[in-house]
Amino acid sequence: MRPRKKLNEAVLLRVFAILSVVIGHSIIVYSNEWNWYDMTLESPFLNGLKAFINIFQMPLFISLSGYLFYYLKIENGKYTNFYSFIKNKFTRLIVPFVGIGLLVMIPMRLLGQYPNYNGKSISTIIINDLLLGKDAGNLWFLPVLFFIFIIFYVYSNFLHRNNKLFLLLVFCILFFASLISFKIPNIFFMKNTVYYSLFFYLGFCLYPLKYKIYSYRSIILPVTLVLQFSALAMTQFDLPPITLFSVIVYGVEILSSVLSCIFFYTAFITIDEKYKAISTSKNIQLIDRNSFGLYLFHSSLMYPILNYSEELIVNPILFSLSLFFIITITSLVLTVIITKIPYLKMLVGK
Repeated sequence: MRPRKKLNEAVLLRVFAILSVVIGHSIIVYSNEWNWYDMTLESPFLNGLKAFINIFQMPLFISLSGYLFYYLKIENGKYTNFYSFIKNKFTRLIVPFVGIGLLVMIPMRLLGQYPNYNGKSISTIIINDLLLGKDAGNLWFLPVLFFIFIIFYVYSNFLHRNNKLFLLLVFCILFFASLISFKIPNIFFMKNTVYYSLFFYLGFCLYPLKYKIYSYRSIILPVTLVLQFSALAMTQFDLPPITLFSVIVYGVEILSSVLSCIFFYTAFITIDEKYKAISTSKNIQLIDRNSFGLYLFHSSLMYPILNYSEELIVNPILFSLSLFFIITITSLVLTVIITKIPYLKMLVGK
């Protein structure tokens, strides 16, 4: 196994990705797609910002896992034993999924009188909503990533050794799978597993090609912007379930997410090349080390706050900023504390 180099661009990408997720959740209550809590005041600006963040937040997060998977398994020869790999990912993903779901998310939702729990028994909430994935909140990411890891472990060496034409064919197959994923039942996280496999694969392919793609950064930016604004404009249409136009719109949204991920990789490689000290700054390192815990806790902390804030007449931007700082700081503190407790640190993947 070769000595590992520090991937500074991955540090910056991880911090950017997690902060994008937290910002997106901090403003979600002002999104037209949010159905659970209604604030007194509306904000078209925050609604648009949330739609924009949705284009890249989770695709970027998933792609980074594929990027690091290539770096660790293919370049550094880690994960040589399949069963050890599965055990590692089960401990780091499924244990936090169940533990945080039972001990944090469900209690916090009950405390916040979460509307989708009305009339449901605890057993229904645990089995149907959490374990079967009908409403697992932000925790859906964990089992989805676990399943994607298993799939790509099996095929990773095969994918790595094939030519670029074959890799493009695989990309097209996964793109088509993402395109039709909305028809897959939302049970056992199958829908999201199919949809996000494309972005894991994107990160897997980006690692060995990153500097070649970086050389095309002047082209990537304008194309990405065109697709992003096209995707945002198309989301304003009320689309029937399945028509040629709705499929085209969905395809543009997926391509926009793909190009957005590529753009951010080139952007952060550029930033790292020019400003080496950023990735080693104390604040960046703090968020990077505790990014997983920040992801696990932040969303659950919102429910009681939103429940008791519905009737407040407060500036939406001020409220969102306050919510962002409250849930970010609290999540980081909780993660740091839990990491130091031997029998609890497995809840944050340690």
